[in-house]
Amino acid sequence: MLDGIFVHGVFHADLHPGNIMVLDDGRVGLLDFGAVGVLDGETRILFAVLLNAALAGDPVATVDAMLMAFDVPPEVDRGALRHQVGREITLLSVQPNVSMASFARMFTVLREHRIGVPGDVAAAFRSLASLERALRLLDPQIDLVAAVRAEVPRLLTQVASPTAAAQAILSTTAVTTAVVRRLPGQLDQIATSIASGSFTLRTRSVAHPDDRRWLRRSANNALGMAAGVTALIVAVILLFVPGGPQLTPQLSAYALVSAVLGFVGVVLCMRTVFRLFTLDNR
Repeated sequence: MLDGIFVHGVFHADLHPGNIMVLDDGRVGLLDFGAVGVLDGETRILFAVLLNAALAGDPVATVDAMLMAFDVPPEVDRGALRHQVGREITLLSVQPNVSMASFARMFTVLREHRIGVPGDVAAAFRSLASLERALRLLDPQIDLVAAVRAEVPRLLTQVASPTAAAQAILSTTAVTTAVVRRLPGQLDQIATSIASGSFTLRTRSVAHPDDRRWLRRSANNALGMAAGVTALIVAVILLFVPGGPQLTPQLSAYALVSAVLGFVGVVLCMRTVFRLFTLDNR
């Protein structure tokens, strides 16, 4: 089963006890290939690294493999994710009877962080969990997790063998060479477009909602500060302008308007400074 998942990339995805037979000659027969999982090479490597790190009690490597192998939203809290995954790994290491079902809590943690697990990876975990039930019928004392822990290093050496790494490097080099060969032509097209005035550049710098919120806050802060400074300038000018209607023997209309504008200007400026230094606008 492990070789099918990690080495060959094709495995029986529904190995419950009803789909396994022990033949008269001792061979094992598998039934119902209606559910077959397929894993690509990169996913197999990351999945093997993830499983090995989890069994070795390394939450940092486990989370790093998760982030590369799974569909992770950009706003995920990696610190909290490492903390929760590390907690589950610690619980696995101290439990006397660990089963593959214990790994189901890992998927609960992933769902809480809205991390999407590829369907075939989830099918591989389900197959290992269902296989454990069948194996316990044959050997009630079997420890599937210990068996997996013993086999994962061998699987890693096969999946990430020097030959496979050399082939990957060769393929990457060939693709990079092809891209580099096309660069002069693409640069010539860009230069021609610039010379003819037809070069255009489209960007989506405020496509993310957080960017738009930041831009709105910045614009509001700038307008508030500009209005406050303007009010203070006008207040100072009116304060030193002689004449104007006298409201009382000691108070002119210009002085009253100057005091009101000064108060409004100070409030607007202080409000902007306060907003700039609050955590909500970091």
